[in-house]
Amino acid sequence: MLVGILGGGQLARMLALAGHPLGLRFRVLDPAERPAAAAVALHLCGFYDDPVALGRFAAGLGVCTYESENVPVEATAYIERRLPLSPSAQTLARTGDRLAERELLRRLELPIAPFAAVDALEDLPAALLQVGLPAVLKRRRHGYDGRGQQLLRSLCESGLVRAWRDVGGGPAIVERHVPFTRELALLAVRGRDGEA
Repeated sequence: MLVGILGGGQLARMLALAGHPLGLRFRVLDPAERPAAAAVALHLCGFYDDPVALGRFAAGLGVCTYESENVPVEATAYIERRLPLSPSAQTLARTGDRLAERELLRRLELPIAPFAAVDALEDLPAALLQVGLPAVLKRRRHGYDGRGQQLLRSLCESGLVRAWRDVGGGPAIVERHVPFTRELALLAVRGRDGEA
C-alpha cells in the first residue's frame, strides 16, 4: 500500500522508517526541496494550497495522514474528499488551533491550565490578569515548544511588546505556566475497525 504524508520532515521520516518493515511505501508532499523524509519516501515538492500538487500527491494513495498540526486544514479537507485520511480534517481543525483545542478540552471537563484568547497586543494585559502569572504566550497556530511561545513573568509593557513581536503577533492565547518536573507522552491508536 502507498501511504501519503502531508509534510516531509523528521516525523514523516520516522513514520516511513517504521512502515517499511510492514511492507508499506510512502509519498510525502512538502514544499522544501530536500525534506528529511525524502531519503526514505517518494517526495513530491509542492505547496499545500496548490490543488494541482495535491491532486498529483493523492493519485494512487491508499490512505493519507499528516506530519503535524501545522499542515493547513484546507489541504487535509481536500485529501479527505478523495481518500481515507487519519486523523480527520475536523480533528486537525481542533488540534491545530490552540484556542479551539483548549475550549474542547474544557467542554470535555478535562483538567487544563487557565487560558484566555489574545487577539491583539492590547488584549494581553487583561488576559494575563485573568489567567495569572507566570504565563506562556502562545501562537494559536504554527507554534511548538521553542517556537511561537514566550514565558511571561510580569506585566511590564516593554516585555509584553517584545513577547508579542517574538511570537509573531496574534491571534494567540495565554496560558498559566504549569511547573513540572517531567513530561510523559501517551499514544493511543484506534484502527478503522474500532480496535484500540
